[in-house]
Amino acid sequence: MAKQAHQQAIKEEFHVMVAKTDGLAAFKTIVNGHKTRDFKKDRVIYYEGDQGKGLYLITSGKIKTIKLSQDGRELMTGMYSDGDYIGISAILTGSPYTDTATAIVDSQLCLIPMDELETMLNLYPEVARKFIHLLSQDNKEKEEQLLQLAYYSVRKKMAGTLIKLHQQVSNKLNGFNITREDLAAMACMATETVSRTLTDFRDEKLIERLGTNITVLNFDGLSKMKN
Repeated sequence: MAKQAHQQAIKEEFHVMVAKTDGLAAFKTIVNGHKTRDFKKDRVIYYEGDQGKGLYLITSGKIKTIKLSQDGRELMTGMYSDGDYIGISAILTGSPYTDTATAIVDSQLCLIPMDELETMLNLYPEVARKFIHLLSQDNKEKEEQLLQLAYYSVRKKMAGTLIKLHQQVSNKLNGFNITREDLAAMACMATETVSRTLTDFRDEKLIERLGTNITVLNFDGLSKMKN
């Protein structure tokens, strides 16, 4: 919770600061100068190892990023929606994309080319520092996620994953939609284990589940799950 509050504070600080400069206008000009591209459900935006072309802005839809483990299993490293950026590591380091991005639902994205983004950031150094700081938080969260997946119990991993998904939706009462396979990749566990754990959580009145829709009923119970 403290980490999320800190990240939200960074975002708010960034938006307040950038509003006082021409940086926001310049960035909007770059975005508006490029057409959005449609990506149908399950369409890959980029593959792990592809050379970074730039920063993707999600204008509508939902995108997941995954990495493959040595044994071939998928590990979901992030889930993003309207207003989020993907391809962060490629921008920060000038290296290939570190994961594979796929559309979970029909989505629209805008690609901001590397050279145009660098020009804008160079023109507004203070904006650039805050923007890079904001983007780098994503990498830190991924590192923390890997550590948690390595040391947390099945129940605590699932609880943490459900909390993260719950906090990403604006209407908490309607819950969120996610397939069993995507949930397994995000929590780094077998699909059978996902089913058993969700059934246990439902029986314990922690969640309600209807098909792919999950609604959190007891946020405190999930957040205080013992390891």
